[in-house]
Order: sequence, then structure tokens, then C-alpha cells
Amino acid sequence: MSTNISGTGSLTEINGSTQGLVGSRNIQSDAEVRSVRILALHGKNGSGESFAKSLSPLEEALTKMEPAVNYKFEFDYLTAPFALDEANNSGSGKAWWTLPPGVRSFNAEEYVGFETSAQMVQEALSDPNHPYDFCFGHSQGAILLSALLAKGSLISPRTPFINDKDSEPQVPVGVILNGAAWPNPFTEQLEQLSFLEKDEECKNAPRALFIMGENDTINPVDGACRVRDALQKAGVMVTTCQHDGGHSVPTNNEAATDQITRW
Repeated sequence: MSTNISGTGSLTEINGSTQGLVGSRNIQSDAEVRSVRILALHGKNGSGESFAKSLSPLEEALTKMEPAVNYKFEFDYLTAPFALDEANNSGSGKAWWTLPPGVRSFNAEEYVGFETSAQMVQEALSDPNHPYDFCFGHSQGAILLSALLAKGSLISPRTPFINDKDSEPQVPVGVILNGAAWPNPFTEQLEQLSFLEKDEECKNAPRALFIMGENDTINPVDGACRVRDALQKAGVMVTTCQHDGGHSVPTNNEAATDQITRW
């Protein structure tokens, strides 16, 4: 049975212990009008530093957008708090939670350490001096964002782009989810999630871009589709970027990179 994946539609690293900014780089156009800030969450066995390297082609592509004169782009990279078992994993990769051997995030009953990671993300988003417009999550980082959406926790003190004077000062951030999977411990919350009022108009709903590789063997696309469909039912405006690659962010795919940057 095939899965339908067609949907509708500055580098700052935060250190590898638990928190804190350690550096910055702005990706910006010649004429600065407004900054667009993106909080990026790496996948399991990654780090803020490694994810920054992975997304550097995307950052560069943002500088070449036409027109690109209205915005500057700032990427902040969090590093997850939990070290992986060095006996089974090479390098110094981190994880957003821990799981028993053989258990995957899409079938786990519990994410041990989830609240610690959730607090890291929420503290970053709640800083009024450093507000965010988007979160970009890859793999386990995307699952973390899915769980936070299910909990209604992705709020940033950023003034919305449109109708700034009449809008609430705190808005849900937009999310980009690459290689996502179903956040199993949060099944009930995600399936019951709703941003809809009685008049069926969305109440402060974020929007979401799902990036799905047809040949993703790490987190097959059916899990991401399930998350996408649940969010769409809840009132989130979802878009799907489909490509013929695998689990990685498709920075080598020109068409996919163009769709991501324009979203």
C-alpha cells in the first residue's frame, strides 16, 4: 500500500551542555527591513555544530532569493542535552531523549528526558529579546517539534508579519519538519489537538512545512504523513515538500531547496 505524501497547502549555536549562546552569524540581504529568526534542532546523534554544517547550503540559498531585500535570516542551533552510549555510537552525538535498545521514537511508550529538552526549547522561544519566527527540526528534532505542537507549546514573543499593530504579541512559530515520525507518547494529545474556534476559523495556528524523502529508510514517510494529517485536521496550514532522496535535508536538490526557501 503506497503512502500519499502530497500535502496541501545566523548561525548561533547553543552549547552542548544544556543551554547558552556561543556564537552567531547573520545571513542577510543588502537592505535590512526585518530579521527572520529560525531555531534549529538537530537529529539523534547530531549536535548544533553538525546541523549548522548540514544547513549551510540552505542558509546560502536564502541569500540568493528573489526578491530577498526585505529580510535578514538568523539561524540559532540548539544542542540536545543527552549524550548517547559511547559504546554503541561513535563521536560525540547527542539526543533529545533516551530510549531502551531496539526501541524507536515512533513506537516508544516514553521519551526519557523529554521534559528537559522541551524546557530548553521553550526557554529559547520565550526570550523576548531573541524571538523566533520558525523552528526547523530534523529527525528526532522534528519529532520533538511534533510533540511540542501536540502540547501547544510552540509560542514565541514575536510580533506577526501581518497586521502587526492589531496582533497579539505572542504567536505560534512556523515549523519545518524534515524526516519526521509519529511522536508515539503524545498520540492522544496530537490526535485531539485543535486550533479551531467554534466558527471554524483557526485560533493562532502555526503553519508547517513537511520535507519528505521518498527513499527515507530511517523514518519512512508514512509516519510524517500521519503527523501532517493530524496537524491539518487541527487547523494547521500544512505544505509538503516531496523529493526523491532519503532522510537528510535535501540541500543538494535544487527544486526542494527552492521550495523550502520560498516557503
